[in-house]
Amino acid sequence: MVPTYGKIAIFLFIIIIFIGVRFAIQIRKHQGKMNKSEIKDKIQSIEGTIVTIQKVRSNQTPFNKPSRAKDFGDHYQITYELNGTQHTAWFRADRAIVQIPKPPNPEKWILTK
Repeated sequence: MVPTYGKIAIFLFIIIIFIGVRFAIQIRKHQGKMNKSEIKDKIQSIEGTIVTIQKVRSNQTPFNKPSRAKDFGDHYQITYELNGTQHTAWFRADRAIVQIPKPPNPEKWILTK
């Protein structure tokens, strides 16, 4: 039989974990929206039209591969149309404010024209 203060502690622990998980999920969704917004702004700045935005694994991109590429952000393949022809762009989004170690190649965009 667990004493009353033990039950309260377990209940509070579960509530804190639940709130933390929900908070982490909301932050991740917000980051995804911010990434897509940055992608749209960039493609529109070169007067292109987005056809598709697809999140891909880092090993499917032309970015240089650090030893732990997954730690250096989310990767996207963007198909866009410019002057009637389709092109592919690659975008590497930062996942954290401070990244240690720094990515060896800090470029965020690879655009084909």
